[in-house]
Amino acid sequence: MTLNDHPHRVTKPFFTFGTITLLIIMGIGYAFGITRLILGLGSVTNLDNHNPWGIWIAFDVACGVALAAGGFTTAALVDIFGRKKYLPLLRPAILTAFLGYLWVAIALSFDLGRYWNIWRPIFNWQGNSVLFEVGMCVTFYLMVLCVEMSPSILEGLKARIDGNEWGAALLRRVEKPILTLYRWVRIALPFFIVTGVVLSFMHQSSLGTLMLISPTKLSPLWDTNVLPVLFLLSAIAVGFPMVILESIYANISFGRNPEMELLTPLTRFVPWFLGAYGLVKLVDLAVRWNTLDLLAQPAATVSLIIEIMLGILAPLALLLNPAVRRSMGWLFFTASLIIFGVVLNRINVFLVGYNPPYSLRPYFPSVGEIAMTAAIVSSILFCYRFFVTYFPILPGYMPLSPEQLARMHEERAKTVTPFWTWVIRGAGIVFLLIFVLLYSVVHEEAISSTIRTVTEIQRVQAARPEPTPTTAAAAYPHRPAAYKNFYLLNSSALNSGVDDYEPVGFAHRIHDELTGGDCGVCHHRYAMSDDDRVGEDLKTLHAMMEVRLGGPCADCHDDLADRPPQSCTRCHAQPGEADDPSRIGLKGAYHRQCIGCHEGQLKPASAPTGCDDCHHPWTPDHERLVSLGAAPTPQDVTRSCLSCHPQVGQDLLGTAHWRWQGFSPTLAGYEHRKDISLTLMVNNYCIAIAPNMQQCAACHIGYGKQDKDFNFSNPANLDCLVCHDTTGNYRKDPLNAGLPAAGVDLPAVARKVGRPSRQACGSCHFHSGGATNAKHGDLEPVMADPKPEYDVHMGALNMRCQNCHTTTQHRIAGMSLSAPAVEGRVECGKCHGPTPHGVSGPLSRHLDDHVRAIACETCHIPAFARETPTLLRRDYSQAGQDRPETRDNLGMPAYDKRFGALTWGRNLTPVYLWFDGTRHAALLGDTIDPAAAVVLNAPVGEKRNQAARIFPFKLHTAVQPYDTENKTLAMPRFLSDYWVRFDWSGAIAEGMKVVGLPYSGKYGFVETRMYSAIHHGVVAAPKALGCTDCHSTEAVHCVRCHQGAQGMDLPEHRRKIYPEVKQRLDFKALGYPGDPAQVGGRFYLTLGRGRPPR
Repeated sequence: MTLNDHPHRVTKPFFTFGTITLLIIMGIGYAFGITRLILGLGSVTNLDNHNPWGIWIAFDVACGVALAAGGFTTAALVDIFGRKKYLPLLRPAILTAFLGYLWVAIALSFDLGRYWNIWRPIFNWQGNSVLFEVGMCVTFYLMVLCVEMSPSILEGLKARIDGNEWGAALLRRVEKPILTLYRWVRIALPFFIVTGVVLSFMHQSSLGTLMLISPTKLSPLWDTNVLPVLFLLSAIAVGFPMVILESIYANISFGRNPEMELLTPLTRFVPWFLGAYGLVKLVDLAVRWNTLDLLAQPAATVSLIIEIMLGILAPLALLLNPAVRRSMGWLFFTASLIIFGVVLNRINVFLVGYNPPYSLRPYFPSVGEIAMTAAIVSSILFCYRFFVTYFPILPGYMPLSPEQLARMHEERAKTVTPFWTWVIRGAGIVFLLIFVLLYSVVHEEAISSTIRTVTEIQRVQAARPEPTPTTAAAAYPHRPAAYKNFYLLNSSALNSGVDDYEPVGFAHRIHDELTGGDCGVCHHRYAMSDDDRVGEDLKTLHAMMEVRLGGPCADCHDDLADRPPQSCTRCHAQPGEADDPSRIGLKGAYHRQCIGCHEGQLKPASAPTGCDDCHHPWTPDHERLVSLGAAPTPQDVTRSCLSCHPQVGQDLLGTAHWRWQGFSPTLAGYEHRKDISLTLMVNNYCIAIAPNMQQCAACHIGYGKQDKDFNFSNPANLDCLVCHDTTGNYRKDPLNAGLPAAGVDLPAVARKVGRPSRQACGSCHFHSGGATNAKHGDLEPVMADPKPEYDVHMGALNMRCQNCHTTTQHRIAGMSLSAPAVEGRVECGKCHGPTPHGVSGPLSRHLDDHVRAIACETCHIPAFARETPTLLRRDYSQAGQDRPETRDNLGMPAYDKRFGALTWGRNLTPVYLWFDGTRHAALLGDTIDPAAAVVLNAPVGEKRNQAARIFPFKLHTAVQPYDTENKTLAMPRFLSDYWVRFDWSGAIAEGMKVVGLPYSGKYGFVETRMYSAIHHGVVAAPKALGCTDCHSTEAVHCVRCHQGAQGMDLPEHRRKIYPEVKQRLDFKALGYPGDPAQVGGRFYLTLGRGRPPR
């Protein structure tokens, strides 16, 4: 045969054994497809909320779009760059692209949850959506391909008329419109070709952009900012190989000679495009090399290596060989490798590298999804044969010899007779029915298994806090009467679709302060009538009245109490509502408003910017997830936990709660150390941990820590239950190195784990120092469930400890003056900002000025130990005497033979000192001056230190032993020595031996002091300190500074909330010559006014 430039129809019969096989596969696949359309995605697929995209998107759409790139690349080569030599390849390439995009659209309709809304993007535009851009480009490019295909279709219809074939009589009636349309199409075709190339460049790259929205879910191996470029380059690189593969396969299938005179020169373009794609990919991996962990996901790494080696490097090396380009077999193989590499790349990005963090099971396509995908591929092959058989697509070949004519007759003779055609069709239908019946049985079993799995992961009721009601209305000047400080976002509109997360708390007043009183930042529209659920944009509304927005709304609107800003629910409820489908739902509105502000806050800004900063998933019910024997050991429980949470175990091994040491940036003199352990520090409660480890380990998050030989690298020794118990039944044995108390039902506790509660944290922190609330003073058992007036955060707002003590990889923010390690600071300003009193009326500016010199806790924690007494003094010099163990007027022991004389206090006023966030520490072996009281952890700070603020502390004093010769504090061993024989010298000798310090054999007693910072028990503003709680009444009169302020002696200035405390602040001890309101304070002097008038 010889090649004819004019396209011809294939002369082979259409219905063959192959086409009937394709019909059978299509029937099976579309049976599943119809089931999915009727019963929903869950009836056929393995998709869920964590894996919303599966093989239908990864293969049918992403791969389909990429492999259809031969259309625009060949069109650009022939019609834009003028390489008319390759014109015979254009129509087959356009047909492949047309069928590819047509079935991409069909496959997408099966994948869409609401497939009946597939037309909506055409009329409801979302300009900032990558998915919208992809959808619109694919839609318009499919229209372009229809135009590019129309000459072939119109020529085929005209040929049927000229040949008087079946249907010619009907077509003759529209022959003139067909010819007219053909002429117009030929005229307009160049415009559509250019449009098609532009649209292809847009959406081929945007498919890569689409995956950049999930950086926390996509493997770092493919998560890169150049992913859109890689998708575009790979699509261009696979365009010509797809044309080559299609040409060779089609010609072999139809018994024609391959068009090697065209394909061989065409391959010269492929290495350039493939090389550009490979170069960008390898350079990107090299640039990000230090951020990649190739061993974290071995399967993904292997898949990436295969993608690069077989999909890029191997075909590139083959194409550089001229012999390969001239060989049909090698060329077919090379083109197949390139196509395989691009297909694997799309599957890697959309499936292999996609790992949702909270997914309960890995995704694998169901039988229905695979069958539907096979049906899509079969449909493309079936339609390809249909078009090349009935329309002029492939280049024509003229038979030149009797042998070739005989072959044509032989091919026609091989056509399946009508009888066998229907026999095969009937067998296919029977096979389909049997397959559907068998799969129905399998599917029902799968559904039952899924239901059981869902039942297993229901949320832990014991760990779920009761929804906290929104706080009561608070009265503030120039604010609505219904103004509230705090809202818990827990409406039915948010939880109707899915309720996987705990309600999010929204600090309304804080956001009001941060926006400067501009309500329009959140309440950005105003509905003009009761039935208006869209409203007018506030900026537009004010512009119509020629009013420029700026500053607090209350500056102009003194009627906010009567006409408050409208709530979000006025407009937003459920998404896609009938009255306005384009209006987003309440959940979407919250996300758009919150993320719009928060994502602009660069680290280390206080605004939370990560999803998990606000959203905390409910804990799955572990009732059926935990499988333990009848009498498991504590380590068995931990191993069961680590079987699902192996990374958590590794994270915990490096935390301060586990190692009792870490970075100590706030320890003066040791700021750059991480080897200062809690066991090296000296205190005046139990004096030292190291000699008494067995008892102190009752507050360790592990099992068996009783000496320095404890194995810190074994995660099986971790105690998960001490923090995650929700039953309240878990207890540690105080004398058994952190092991659980006898009688604890470990399996029962393990099956009811949840997020750490205040009670769980308090199981250690409420009882440190040897007795309840003995050490800290502000950590009383009442904090487990405080009343609102006792602590505004935990009582009124039901906040957990970790709301302030934020955690990252189980590293918990916070600082104790008696511990060295700090894994993050807790500061009020992280939530409340630098000006937290913005809505407090006339005094707000003065109160905010105080924040620079006075810690928030100073005013908002006026007293500590309000319910449970705290220990104030321990005199070890009186220990060991056989005296009656009496109790004081608080009911607390005044003498204990083990500790000596004890002094307790309740409802105490703190001690106030300057504090810049750092402190000194007394370590084992430090020399002391016994002539003066030894301060074991003196806070650093004084008035001239600009980083220091006045801070409240609890002071604990003690009389404890020391080595009189070596001038070092003694480290006695209590449990097995002093509390048995009450011999100080022997106990000190044994203790000093344990810690490795010399002991002279002579001891005495020295006065020591130790401070604990007061952080808990925060009261609301009405119960915080008033001006005259600290300052004299005469010092806080407006006219002293503001000469024109006559008559402004407001009641707020004379507030004295705690008159029983006569002199709260000792200003002279703080470095002032007198009351700073009279003699001048730091914040006043920075204003440049000099001293205030007397």
